[in-house]
Amino acid sequence: MSESRSDAKGPVRGYFKGKSVIVTGASSGIGYDAALAFGEQGANVTLLARRTAPMEELAAKIMKGGGKALALKCDVLVPAALENVITLANADQIKARVIVEAANGPTTPHADEVLHRKGVYVVPDILANAGGVTVSYFEWVQNQQGYAWTESEVNARLEAIMRRSFAEVATSAQKHRTHLRHGAYTLAVGRVAEATATRGLFP
Repeated sequence: MSESRSDAKGPVRGYFKGKSVIVTGASSGIGYDAALAFGEQGANVTLLARRTAPMEELAAKIMKGGGKALALKCDVLVPAALENVITLANADQIKARVIVEAANGPTTPHADEVLHRKGVYVVPDILANAGGVTVSYFEWVQNQQGYAWTESEVNARLEAIMRRSFAEVATSAQKHRTHLRHGAYTLAVGRVAEATATRGLFP
């Protein structure tokens, strides 16, 4: 992401105002939340294949014509419903400048390399949809300590962690001259290696 699109802490507030955003599978869950979040920032959001139909019908709609629906012109594409929807068959047709992987594994490895060569800025699933497991951790902390955080407290803590995580992954990617997915993997493996060296295999 260019300097005009982000800073060290994540996307610049107001960047998405007036931008076109396509979200797949947005009737509930992360797709719905993503659509609301982009809309609140002033983006023009289009919902593609709402998740009201059975999964088989949803998959057929998204993948119709080799997944060409995902190749519609937009600034940001948010695949939020299915895995393996961006493949070698359609990666070269993707017109979005930014892809935010709200679903788990929506991009195949070979397609990922095609997008990288095209200069598409992909925010990988390991980062983009980490909010859910983070809030699950918050629930565990509250149960353990007898806390009862308000919704605003949870959201504030979540935003702080997500922004910090984005900055760390972006820094890792820049350091190793790679894209965000490899930057995230490098960061994660490095942390595991450091913890293993410090604590040993059997603490």
